[in-house]
Amino acid sequence: MDRNQEYYASVAQACETVLTQSQTSGAKQRTLSGNDESLPSVIRDLHPSCVYINTNSVGLRMDGRGGGSYWIGWSQNFYDHSLWELETSAEGMRRVLLSRRRLPLPDALLRTNGVR
Repeated sequence: MDRNQEYYASVAQACETVLTQSQTSGAKQRTLSGNDESLPSVIRDLHPSCVYINTNSVGLRMDGRGGGSYWIGWSQNFYDHSLWELETSAEGMRRVLLSRRRLPLPDALLRTNGVR
């Protein structure tokens, strides 16, 4: 996936859309077919075999020719939860394509601080 930062940002935004839709449906984990019509077109255009959605990540499984596969993921950084990363991984190799700060929703902040 060799593209420019604008393209990576559009993929990350599409993953954000999928996360938001999943959160409003109340589902903690979902698996969708890669051609599911509810997915943004930028994700469908990547032709993933399936899309895994969790509360804090979206993973696209990409089946390559000849049996190989790789992943494209949008998730929180393990050490800094306000930092989200779009990455690819295959055969033990990981490459971060885009990093972006994502602050928690205000309601989540209130719950964290014991206000709600």
